[in-house]
Amino acid sequence: MEDLFPCVTFSNHDVARPVTRWSKGRDKAKVAKLGMALLMCLRGTALMYQGEELGLDDIDVTREQIQDPFGTLYFPYFKGRDGCRSPMPWAPDVRYAGFSTVEPWLPVGPEHPALSVRTQEADTKSTLAFSKRAIALRKAHPVLQTGDITLLETPNDVLAFTRSNGTQTMTCVFNFGDEDTSIDTNAVLSRELALGKTSHDAGQVTVGPLGVFVGLNAE
Repeated sequence: MEDLFPCVTFSNHDVARPVTRWSKGRDKAKVAKLGMALLMCLRGTALMYQGEELGLDDIDVTREQIQDPFGTLYFPYFKGRDGCRSPMPWAPDVRYAGFSTVEPWLPVGPEHPALSVRTQEADTKSTLAFSKRAIALRKAHPVLQTGDITLLETPNDVLAFTRSNGTQTMTCVFNFGDEDTSIDTNAVLSRELALGKTSHDAGQVTVGPLGVFVGLNAE
């Protein structure tokens, strides 16, 4: 069992997108970035669903727009899975957000043109830019690809763990709550990836709401 290597995904074409499930009125971009950082730090093969790197949320469909047979059958109690299956937005200023030259089978989300690839590529603080940094971090450190994972003691709303492969160790802290939280890691760390307000000193890591701290442990 110890040799099993999991496949990790937070989203697919059958479930509501992470931003829709997790934001609950909070900053959608921060929630999307938090999720992407966690996905790239967990042990296992990371699977990313289209639009997850942009921070897309679910669309709302009318009765006439429903394509999913389950939505047709159970409407209005359940609209089906179409909410997470909306077109990928490529550009903000063209019809159907650049996904197609003809009307797609599902509508483009009203907020999605502003989250298009072209828009986010021009913004170094965008969800797409953060996603690229998180993916690059995973590619640059084999320990995040195949290293073991060990959970750390944390308060509620905080997930923390180390990834280690025998030659390198990284400490990863994720604050899903709405308050600053500190944990003792007993390690000297150099910051590799951060989201929101973070600090680290004398083995203690402090992470703000919806924040992330990923640090490389000193030898």
